[in-house]
Amino acid sequence: MSDYETRFDAALSELEVAGIWRSNAQPPYIWAMRSLGLHPRLPHYLPFWRADLGQGVFFGTFWGLIMYASTWGPQNMPVSVMLFSSVTAGVFFGLFMGLYYKHCRRRYSLSNWEDLRSAPNGEFAA
Repeated sequence: MSDYETRFDAALSELEVAGIWRSNAQPPYIWAMRSLGLHPRLPHYLPFWRADLGQGVFFGTFWGLIMYASTWGPQNMPVSVMLFSSVTAGVFFGLFMGLYYKHCRRRYSLSNWEDLRSAPNGEFAA
């Protein structure tokens, strides 16, 4: 098992012990990235700025595309207003998600990603 897989499994175990739902601990984009062969960290183990930036860019992009297809396009809204709205939504969403993950790390005393490893009994060890 690779070092990444060991840490990933230990992180899932630690989050499960903390009582964090698996759907919250491993959001769908993690599954999608792993199926593409990438090695993403679980969001609870990201530094604040990476969680903020990643969540904000993801949300702002897809929210903007959905809004364009459903509302803004048919209304012929100016591109500058669409971009400003998408960026603003992404900034606020990313900020709040970054704060949420930071709060969870402190509240549940989660380990650092680099410190995670599997214990012989299958539980996590920090």
